Amino acid sequence: MPVWIGLRKDDTLRLLVAVALALAGSVRARAQTPKGSVEPALKLLLTFESSSITYPFAARATLHLVNGGTKPVWLYHRARNGVPAATAEGPTLAIHFATAASGKTESGEAAVLEPTGLPHPKLVRLGPGEEYTEKKVIRLAPAHADGEGEGASAWGRYRISAAYSAHYSNADEIARLTGVELWQGEVTGAPAEVELARPTATGSLSGSVLGSDNRRITYALVSLADGEEELVGQTEVDANGQFAFSKLPAGVYWLVVERLPRRDETAVFRRFELTADSPAQSYDFVLAPPEIYEPKQMLHEPVVFRVTNPAGHPVADASLEVTWSSGEVMDSVKARTDAEGLASVELIPGANFVSIKRKGCPEEDQRVMVEARGVVDAFSLTEECRKP
Repeated sequence: MPVWIGLRKDDTLRLLVAVALALAGSVRARAQTPKGSVEPALKLLLTFESSSITYPFAARATLHLVNGGTKPVWLYHRARNGVPAATAEGPTLAIHFATAASGKTESGEAAVLEPTGLPHPKLVRLGPGEEYTEKKVIRLAPAHADGEGEGASAWGRYRISAAYSAHYSNADEIARLTGVELWQGEVTGAPAEVELARPTATGSLSGSVLGSDNRRITYALVSLADGEEELVGQTEVDANGQFAFSKLPAGVYWLVVERLPRRDETAVFRRFELTADSPAQSYDFVLAPPEIYEPKQMLHEPVVFRVTNPAGHPVADASLEVTWSSGEVMDSVKARTDAEGLASVELIPGANFVSIKRKGCPEEDQRVMVEARGVVDAFSLTEECRKP
């Protein structure tokens, strides 16, 4: 019988994850690296808070990525739902979900849900042996035997696995300018098993999304959260601007509606309570044009700076202050370069002004144009001060 000595609950979980990653022989990496280069051994594991999920509620999971190589790698936070493709920019997480019964397997549906609110992308440096985690909420739907529809839904044991992939069209340019190697390729983790239970409730929430002119909005994301404000479901409105969530048990729920694509903060929300007397409710949301007063209401994108001296050597411990302004809203971001002259920040796309400050050197100002790539941008800055 195994014995755990002096381990807290969190320590035990970390140890279990580390052991699982080390022993996951079915983990495969197919990184698209230049010929002759050494591929970083990125390892993946997907763990779940519960092995039993009642439809239509989502599964709560944690994505674990460990750098098993000897060199640092850079990852983009956060991975979006999608099928791995060479043309997709940034990281994607594809979920495979199929029945676990012996004999013929049937594929169900699985999709990673987006957190509510404006995305906050950033870059993460992962040193050798270090672990990076992302919390994920995964919507699961059962397979249908012989395609006979809802009445033939297959409930019970399912195998679920994940494929994490990343591709950046400007990765070579980023490496040339800064020396930062963005991890690219695909890694697949060993499958886990979960139980998908049939729904027993009949409650529902539905409605539509309108603009301030009372016209239907057909590009909106609607998220369903429980009374603890934990995400449990998500859908996009249809061609008529309508949405619906069904098979919900009695309880408190929140609906959050956001305009797509999410580049500005547009979320509106409302609380509902389904009861035995009122099991089905409907509401029409109105999305007004966004009013931007603060930079946090605008989408930022990760940017890497590398600061060097005129001889091309990295400038460490330099203070950077990056300023963006629309005339009405101003954003100011501060960072400090590391031993390699690198600093990673999140900036609003457009013209940004960078002030470089270092003790014993005059302040220098430079202008950079951050493109709205939707992923990562990078710049090499030369500080003219000749101080070592």
